[in-house]
Amino acid sequence: MSVEATRLPAAARRASPWRNGGGLTYEVAIHPPHAGLDDFDWRVSVAHIARGGPFSLYPGIERQLLLLEGCLHLTVGGGCHRLSADSPPLVFDGGAAASAAPQGRVHDLNVMTRVDRYRARIRRCRLRDPQPVAPRDEGAVLLFALEPCEWVGGEGVLTLEPWDALRLGTVPGELRPVHATARFCEIRLGPVRPEDCSRPQPR
Repeated sequence: MSVEATRLPAAARRASPWRNGGGLTYEVAIHPPHAGLDDFDWRVSVAHIARGGPFSLYPGIERQLLLLEGCLHLTVGGGCHRLSADSPPLVFDGGAAASAAPQGRVHDLNVMTRVDRYRARIRRCRLRDPQPVAPRDEGAVLLFALEPCEWVGGEGVLTLEPWDALRLGTVPGELRPVHATARFCEIRLGPVRPEDCSRPQPR
């Protein structure tokens, strides 16, 4: 059965305050549907980091953090990382002690996967011309708009404003910029295969 793409508007997300009061999380998508923080296979969210402090621990979870705006100093696993809105995703062990020190207004895109079930890959992309995007046979593909763009699929056009997301279905389509160019992030989530078991885990 064909499944169309689903728009996940930023305006519909509800804020969840952090336990330590240091920020807010806005869930974009989670699998399985209606799962909680203890039993998800993967979760995509946007976080507003209002003040510095430790991150919550998620043993058995791989985290990928991509900054959307601002500057963030993140200390994890004995190393210090300076992240900006141009930095590639930082991959780290959700069970490792981590603390953040934000500079300015800071939002990040956070992708978490349970390491024995799913893998994630995030890419920053720039559109100049219409670009075909193929859905996965299994797993999920999410497109996260950084600038206005449009998805043209089987049932017409879906407009994505900044920080809206699109979860692809089984129907192929193309993404095109509203203006001269448009930036977006592609998030591909796939189930762990037997050959993946030899992949080194984050430390």
